[in-house]
Formats: sequence, C-alpha cells, structure tokens
Amino acid sequence: MFISTNYRESVTVADVAKHAGVHPNYASSLFHSAYGMTITEYITERRLNYAYRALTETSSTILAIALEAGFGSVRRFHHVFLTKYGQTPSSARKPTED
Repeated sequence: MFISTNYRESVTVADVAKHAGVHPNYASSLFHSAYGMTITEYITERRLNYAYRALTETSSTILAIALEAGFGSVRRFHHVFLTKYGQTPSSARKPTED
C-alpha cells in the first residue's frame, strides 16, 4: 500500500522497509518472494504504467509526465521506457494509422 501511494515520489527500498518496520534486506526478500520482482522493479513498473497512460490520455509534455511519474530526469525516463516498451515516449504518443 505504501508503494501504491508513494511511487511517484523518491521512494527507496529503505523507505518501504522502514514503513513496514523491517530491515531493508528482509523487506526485499519478502517482496521478491511474494511478487517475483524487486521492490525497485515494482516501483519502476508502477511509474511506467502511470507514464504510459499519461502519454496516451493527456497532452502533458514528456518532461512533465516523466517528473510526475517519479523519474528524476527525462533521460532516465526515455531509457527505461524504451527498454520496457521498445519505443520512445514520443512514438507511444503518436496515434496509430489504420
């Protein structure tokens, strides 16, 4: 729940662990066992989902979307987006032609 509420902020494994009242290594282990991914991967996934929706449903700038989603820079956002979706944020925004 903590991640769902705060993923757009600067959230670390230590923040999640502190909120749960456990050691960061233990939090990481529990999370990975339950979700099959690291806490950082999950946070990044949440940010990407938010950004993809914003790209396709709003006219906000890519910079604004990257920062609102919790990415520290457009460069980082672009790299992570391209890796995940195989396209740039700007190409994801373009309407497909039938």
